[in-house]
Amino acid sequence: MSRHEAAVRAFWAWWATSRPAFEAAIATGEYGALVGEAATHVEAIDGRLQWELGKGRGAAHFFALSANGDPVLRRLTERWKVLGPANDDSWEYWSSRPPRPNATLVWGSHPLRLDAAVLTWTTNHLREVLDITICHPEFARMSEDDRESAAVLLLDGALGEDDVERWVGSVDVVSKAPIGAQSLAVFLGALEKMVDGATGNVLVTLESDGVDGPKVIVYNAALKQVDHLDLDLHLTLTLKLLQPNTNGLATETETTRLDALERELGQALGERAVWLGRETCAGKRLAHFFAAESVGLREVCDRWMREHHVLRPHLISRKDEAWDAALQWNGGDGAE
Repeated sequence: MSRHEAAVRAFWAWWATSRPAFEAAIATGEYGALVGEAATHVEAIDGRLQWELGKGRGAAHFFALSANGDPVLRRLTERWKVLGPANDDSWEYWSSRPPRPNATLVWGSHPLRLDAAVLTWTTNHLREVLDITICHPEFARMSEDDRESAAVLLLDGALGEDDVERWVGSVDVVSKAPIGAQSLAVFLGALEKMVDGATGNVLVTLESDGVDGPKVIVYNAALKQVDHLDLDLHLTLTLKLLQPNTNGLATETETTRLDALERELGQALGERAVWLGRETCAGKRLAHFFAAESVGLREVCDRWMREHHVLRPHLISRKDEAWDAALQWNGGDGAE
């Protein structure tokens, strides 16, 4: 058992005995040593995590952990939830900050009514996110660092932490309302419209010249790590082109065939993996997947490679908890 998992199990053992005391404390407003105990147990899991209590959405109360946008820690908070008790009428448990659209949040001494926030935004159609500028009347009375932190708190309250990660791209925080700013309600309506039309599959094509000659990259810019928290392996499958052109790239016929073979492997992997993209250069095709380290993963890959040995397949897998393999291509232009 890892140190993290031992700390998670210790947390839930403590919670089982402390839960009634929290319910009594919420009723009276007198928490005594409970806040310090909770903080100690959360810090034992990882000192970078944050926690909070509040009124639940489907239960009387909630207890939530927050990874503060760290994808590696987000995987840990999910494990915390999985090992914990089921939600009931009294308590619900969140592995990220839940949406609290009707709450008045507080940052330091600053009350932050959500409906006082105003925003402008543009749609990033490739990544299927909204790039936003946000302002709140309280921001003018804050330092720059406090404004940045308060903006995160506001967005998490409006959307929930996971949906901020899923649907919000760049965030510009300003102390004066920008020209054309709209209310939070209007922004949420625009976001809902974008979400309704999102496919999760937007193929982007990049072309470049390198030391090995021309390179063509095709990848899914709309792939979201928050939707695949258990996939923390980066698989790179290298295949030899059988009929490369004079630039070392695949012909149209071979491209069609290799694309079909990639889909075949993806279907064989099933929920164990998701396709990220492909690179073609110097007489080779490199296919990239994110996968879960699970029983049968290697067997499926080995079987596929034996069936297509003529392509001289070579597979490399490495841990990539932050999905760095995807980050290297973000910001490209052009789409198929």
